[in-house]
Amino acid sequence: RPGAVDTERWQQAAPPVLDRLANDSTEMGNRFQDRAEPAGYRVLAQAGVAGVLGFLALIVSIFVSVRIGRELVRDLSRLRKDAHEVSGVRLPSVMRRLAAGEQVDVETEAPHLTYERDEIGQVGQALNTLQRAAVEAAVKQADMRRGVSEVFVNLARRNQVLLHRQLTLLDTMERRTENSDELADLFRLDHLTTR
Repeated sequence: RPGAVDTERWQQAAPPVLDRLANDSTEMGNRFQDRAEPAGYRVLAQAGVAGVLGFLALIVSIFVSVRIGRELVRDLSRLRKDAHEVSGVRLPSVMRRLAAGEQVDVETEAPHLTYERDEIGQVGQALNTLQRAAVEAAVKQADMRRGVSEVFVNLARRNQVLLHRQLTLLDTMERRTENSDELADLFRLDHLTTR
């Protein structure tokens, strides 16, 4: 058989070849490691920097979120306090004073409250508008009631003057008449007018 190798020849030829293959494999592995190791360290360093930056970004975002949250709570608390003051103190006070007949100055009783220019501030400005409109409406209604009362007082005074004149005229007519039937009619008319 051509090219057949027996065991003895194989044992003599194989070890040096296998040793050389093992050396070449180790050498190639070392070269690969020498090239791959810096790239691996670079990737690990980049991942470490990214992790640190991500952690810092998380800390900053938590800090900013807490700060914004506190500002929102502060603004909302102020808005709530102002709304309670308007609805529970100022407007009832204005209504009581108007009912007592006092004059009320809209500028004094509905002062302009200042707020930021954000969404909460816009709600605050709406509260300003609402407060002013409520005070103005209450003042106008009180003025209108006062005007109607004055009209009724004037009408009552006119009627009183007219009735007084009528009674004076009836007294004069009663003194001048000599007819007993007419005098009885005048007395009945005098009695009705007096009532």
